[in-house]
Amino acid sequence: MNMILWNFPAEGLGLLLLKRLSDAERDGDRIYCVLRDILSNNDGNEDKRSFLAPSASGQMRLLTSIYERTKVDPKRVFYIEAHGTGTPLGDPIETNAVGRFFNRSRFDPPLLIGSVKSNLGHTEAGSGITSLIKIALCMHHRAIPPNMHFKALNPNIQAERYNIQIVQRLVPFPPLTDKDTVIIGINSFGLGGNNAHAIVEEYRPHRGAAPNKVSTGLPDIDQIKSKQHFIFIFSSELYIFTL
Repeated sequence: MNMILWNFPAEGLGLLLLKRLSDAERDGDRIYCVLRDILSNNDGNEDKRSFLAPSASGQMRLLTSIYERTKVDPKRVFYIEAHGTGTPLGDPIETNAVGRFFNRSRFDPPLLIGSVKSNLGHTEAGSGITSLIKIALCMHHRAIPPNMHFKALNPNIQAERYNIQIVQRLVPFPPLTDKDTVIIGINSFGLGGNNAHAIVEEYRPHRGAAPNKVSTGLPDIDQIKSKQHFIFIFSSELYIFTL
């Protein structure tokens, strides 16, 4: 994406509470989004220009695997939150691999791409969880914020070929319908060849589900006994989204 280079170290800590959807609906929790699937792989030394560079082949294998096993149509993906460090080598490799997989023609809606690193810098160990928190907030507010500091597209990114658009203004979600929810992909990779991708879906209440808000009532003792709470700490960019 070749923003003004933001690949400088930053610090950050992010925590998420993950809960089974049925439990969250039962308890009347405020549900920001639904994680449809998370998958990671390692590309080893395949198709790599250096230890520090990502592999397009490894990313393609990961994207193919996660969308096939989840049975999510890639055409439904509204936006990709990219790893997007702003480096002249990494960005074209990642963006072209994503563009090749989603393969949007000029007759399709464009594939929107951005990165939270344009806002917060490279939080290194916290960069993956930062992206996920951003997307949860996007789902909550039903809009994609613009990338900051975007000046010119890296000439090695084949944006026109794959109908890719860098988000440069606030983009609202499509109007609510009874049929389709908004789906967003989160792309990430780390040193040594680790790749990760998450598929995040907009939450729609099922009939009979409790209102999507924080419950203020006290549950009875049977409810307390049946609940199981877990805290997952995503501690490293290299292992992001790996439980």
